[in-house]
Amino acid sequence: MTFFDKLMDGLFPKKPQSNKVLVHENIKRTPAEQAAYTLWRSNGEASACMEELFRSWNFTKLDIRSNWLIHLHASPYSNGFALDYPNTLGPENFRHLFDYLKELVLRLPYRPSGSDRRILQQPQYLEVREMHYLKPQPGNDPNIANQRYGNILIEMVQYDDKPQFIKFMANVYQDRLFTQAGQFEDLMHTLSEMIQREN
Repeated sequence: MTFFDKLMDGLFPKKPQSNKVLVHENIKRTPAEQAAYTLWRSNGEASACMEELFRSWNFTKLDIRSNWLIHLHASPYSNGFALDYPNTLGPENFRHLFDYLKELVLRLPYRPSGSDRRILQQPQYLEVREMHYLKPQPGNDPNIANQRYGNILIEMVQYDDKPQFIKFMANVYQDRLFTQAGQFEDLMHTLSEMIQREN
């Protein structure tokens, strides 16, 4: 297995990893963390981060070098990307970006389906995984549910308190009970337009 294969297996594992879970709890931000997030949102840093994320995502699709390292994932059932931690961003801003992605998706016809933190003991380090789960509002048609872009998973991973990556995935249903899912590219463009309207 090549280095690239190992990297992709770590970002987008094909099967669940059997690691010892030390803690499994709901995510709760402290008042200080919430205040810092509010300031980050209001002083323009949120928009700047998202603009760089969209730029890097677009450049990566075009095979052009970008400021932030993005790994793309595409399959019939799951589409998205993983963003490697940019050292210039800082751990706190990286966490804010993780939470802001959730906030943006919730502005669409989506609802929260849980946010949890898992701390896993790995052989060489302690791994922390925080995850936001978001599900589409099914709409009013009693015969078929509108799956929008599918279920959204936003995940942030740290090793020994050092940020590693944020993963943003849309996982679609292949079932006659659901409408055909929208394209992941359309989801990204919709989120980008939200940011542009704020500026």
